[in-house]
Amino acid sequence: MRTTPKSNGDLRKAMAASKPLAPGHYDAEIREAHETVSKRGNPTVALRLGISDGKGGEREEPDWLTDSSFAAAAAKLRSICEAVGALDRYEAGEVSAEDFVGRRVRVLLEIERKRGYPDRNRVVSYSAADTRVVNLRSSG
Repeated sequence: MRTTPKSNGDLRKAMAASKPLAPGHYDAEIREAHETVSKRGNPTVALRLGISDGKGGEREEPDWLTDSSFAAAAAKLRSICEAVGALDRYEAGEVSAEDFVGRRVRVLLEIERKRGYPDRNRVVSYSAADTRVVNLRSSG
């Protein structure tokens, strides 16, 4: 068997990254987006997010967008369209993966717990990335 040697520090870092982030808001970048079909046969946009952990680290998480009759899924789709400036396309009835890829957003994460599976993060909603400029000098 071939091995990939890792230091104890690398292993501790990998183990910490496997634990879910605490519930809350985090900066993220939409790294990938592609259109697919869900297990239930619904049109879906699959996303790959790079989420900042707020401590200088980052992790990748998946998310899926569907135009669903479920209120939570519908609210999440609308929130991301608003966050990336595609609300007009959403309201016109047509969004695509290209509307999302490469965009910076804020995500609201919660911890999803399922019996028999490890806890994991789940994206609840999106908001626009904080782009405010803070003046560090006082003019005077």
